[in-house]
Amino acid sequence: MTIDEYAQTLQWVLQDATVEASLERLIADERLAFAAEYELPSLRLTQPYSGTVTTANWLYQLPSTYQKHVFRARNGADTGGWLPIYRAIGVIDRMDHDHDETATNVRAIAVEDREFAVYPKANDTIYAWFYEKPDIDGDITEIPDEWLEYTLTPRIVLRAFRLYPELARNAISENPRALDYWRTRQREGLYGSMHTGSVGFLNYLRKSKPARRHGGRQPLP
Repeated sequence: MTIDEYAQTLQWVLQDATVEASLERLIADERLAFAAEYELPSLRLTQPYSGTVTTANWLYQLPSTYQKHVFRARNGADTGGWLPIYRAIGVIDRMDHDHDETATNVRAIAVEDREFAVYPKANDTIYAWFYEKPDIDGDITEIPDEWLEYTLTPRIVLRAFRLYPELARNAISENPRALDYWRTRQREGLYGSMHTGSVGFLNYLRKSKPARRHGGRQPLP
């Protein structure tokens, strides 16, 4: 769905001219927040990011497209090369306190925030698979169209209520249960509802996860 199409849908839901000027910013912020909270299949890299490392350094920045969770990494060796991924850079510190060990290939990495550390230092290429950020200037593709009204819309409406108290007051004066309605819609959109028969977005995500590999060689990038 395009941003303009989705903004029009929100305008119909909110029916408040004051909010219209900030709708694009609200949509962008909530897209980023939602992608940070949940592992969205369309943001999971199928082709790796590749970065050059050298013996001159042991600590590097991940690209600006990085959102979270490096779930697979390998070095530039022709065969094998799959690397253990640690979640604290301190692990690499303990492996090589002075960071002076070198080798032909990196044998481990650690990822913390937007940085990754390597051990040992090497003139090598690191291939990493992770969840990238959504392109907030482009169409909304990270959430299927049919799920937007159950996932992103309640978040944006509730945030608009917080940012614009007058909007919340007007909505509640017309319908005293307005806040409860949108909170319930947000909860049922995520977890499902026996009353509506919705399976919930989190169940949808679980079914969308790629199958785990069991044994055998993994394909090279």
